[in-house]
Amino acid sequence: MACGKPVIAFNGGGAIEYMEDGKNAKLFNQQTTKSIVQAIKEFELESHNYDSKNILESIQEYSDDNFKLNFKIHVDKLLSNR
Repeated sequence: MACGKPVIAFNGGGAIEYMEDGKNAKLFNQQTTKSIVQAIKEFELESHNYDSKNILESIQEYSDDNFKLNFKIHVDKLLSNR
């Protein structure tokens, strides 16, 4: 996704915090071979619908720069409450 490409991932765990089916990912619901194969087939049919710019925008809040900025804000806030 950091390269503007969609991913195929399990629809559970941390992935669902930043992956959206049809926007930046093709998600599958069961961790089985059948479910993964079905997701790949659907992805192949839908791959033209993914937009690299939209994918990059969808993950910007998770960038290194945003992480550093938010971390600094949090630390500054904690230090100011001493």
